[in-house]
Amino acid sequence: MKLNNEDFQHSIILTGPFGIGKSEIAKFLATTIGWPHYSLDESYWSLLDAYPPEELREIQSLPITSPQRQPYHPIAIDTFLSKHSDPNINCIFDFGFVHTVLHDEDHIEQTKSTFAKFQNVILLVPTEDRQESLNLMVSLNRKYAQYKPTIYHYSNEILLEYHKYVINCDAVWSLAKIVIYTDGKSLSEISDEILQHATLPG
Repeated sequence: MKLNNEDFQHSIILTGPFGIGKSEIAKFLATTIGWPHYSLDESYWSLLDAYPPEELREIQSLPITSPQRQPYHPIAIDTFLSKHSDPNINCIFDFGFVHTVLHDEDHIEQTKSTFAKFQNVILLVPTEDRQESLNLMVSLNRKYAQYKPTIYHYSNEILLEYHKYVINCDAVWSLAKIVIYTDGKSLSEISDEILQHATLPG
């Protein structure tokens, strides 16, 4: 969809915990409104190719929730969004669950600066209550494990660790400009709500 330069801010960025459905929702939205879809997870490491390979191998060997990974997230986010920065084309972007988990103020400010021109930075979580969201996410992942065992094969303890890492991080909430609560809603209902709350061209 071709737009004026001033409208590039209408691109949609989806963030949220592991297994909330960001990729599926992004694909559904892309089909619904005809915008291209890009996943940060799919290109994350290639976006950091300016770093020595041995450094990246060391970082990749660390647990996904390691604080040592966090300094790379703002750089990958900025490079990723710049790569798809044609001012005449709006996009749907989905981020991996760890990419907005930041604790260092400089990293948070760097990411806020990158997000400054994007009005539709959308956090997907089950409910506004963090503890309830943690419990619901573990239950949701266990349900999905019946259909995608190779993806949702983690123990309840690991899943809970992942969800705490995201849901209890203040930056995950503060970086978002729109929060959509997903509990009890279908894929189409969530997508419709995103489009209702997002700032779109037209």
